[in-house]
Amino acid sequence: MTSVTTRAAVAVTCAALALPTLTSAASSAASEARVDPTVQSAGKGPSSWTKISKGDVSSTNEPGLYRTGDGVLHVAYTQGSRMRWSNVSKHGRLVGHGTVLSGWDSLSSQPTLIAARNNRIRVVFGGINVSGPAPYNDNGLFTSTTGRAGRSWSLARGALLAASVATYGIGALALSGRAPIVAVAFNERILWRQTDGSATPIGPDNRVSNGDCCAYHSALARDAITGRVFLGWYSGGGANRSGVFVKRLRPTAGPRMKAPDSSRLDTDQTVALTGRRDTPGVYAAYCTGYPNCRHVKLWRVGANRAITVPRSKNADTIALAAAPSGGLWVTWENDVTNRVYATLTNRKATRFGAVRVVKSAQRDTYRLAAYSGAVRHLDLVINTGANGKVTIAFRRGF
Repeated sequence: MTSVTTRAAVAVTCAALALPTLTSAASSAASEARVDPTVQSAGKGPSSWTKISKGDVSSTNEPGLYRTGDGVLHVAYTQGSRMRWSNVSKHGRLVGHGTVLSGWDSLSSQPTLIAARNNRIRVVFGGINVSGPAPYNDNGLFTSTTGRAGRSWSLARGALLAASVATYGIGALALSGRAPIVAVAFNERILWRQTDGSATPIGPDNRVSNGDCCAYHSALARDAITGRVFLGWYSGGGANRSGVFVKRLRPTAGPRMKAPDSSRLDTDQTVALTGRRDTPGVYAAYCTGYPNCRHVKLWRVGANRAITVPRSKNADTIALAAAPSGGLWVTWENDVTNRVYATLTNRKATRFGAVRVVKSAQRDTYRLAAYSGAVRHLDLVINTGANGKVTIAFRRGF
């Protein structure tokens, strides 16, 4: 898609499409952050959206999501020379927003949020601050942390990876002890490294080769039972090499595997790759078919076959979220219908439930992210726009 940078906003939708059973979260953080009076409150109907971003946002912006134990969903996104945060309560209302850092010359458009030590939150991002001290004055992958409230951020010393800000996707995963493992797709390779939980590398950069060209949209996922860590990415560079690929990184390196029937269509955002909660398996979701998406496939990494997601013809952006039930939410956007779709699998991730549908907030949806908060509850965050305005929007209630 063509990148668009305009006056923009991030929005939230609170809708009444939730299934009957919801798992309640702990106390809300609404009292911990002041709501900006210029921001709309959450809507009351199934098709209303609430604005949670401010200023100019690019259509390439892919928000990072993380939910704390109090039910608050934390959203991070970049905005030119700044990185910003927005907090959404368990009830779907914006309860605060602010700045993670500012004054940088360039920032990658895919900040990733994960857990950090001592109940903190970590954002992993690429960037360069030419007037700043080393290593921030050179292209690299950096990290900043905050407390559970997510309002005051502290930039860590050092770089996670010496990788260009022009990264094609950032993967980040919190391992035992909250020490992160990070990955960046860049040209013909993917760089990855584990750190000690601050910004101190453990060993040299590791590399996964993608052949002659074109690795994009890297993602990391962990099997909740075996602890195995997998890297996923999209490979371009011609029909024979194109598609979604996955490789085991930890505890030992595994073979490079192509997802069955994965398409030549660029995933256009971070590869949809996730483990499950307290249940074995790592899964990827992707399109099959070319030049249009025939349907979405859900693949248990390592299996010989993938299963077809119902009603997923002409899917564009795709996201996966692990539900507490052990099932998976598969979510996708359809540019033809201007609708966002979601379906929850059974615990074995072999069958799909009813497909839920909601109209997008605007005419175009550029990026899609999803986070599951309860067995029958899914939060959606989309980068969406129309008439020269690009918006990142949140929806509560699938």
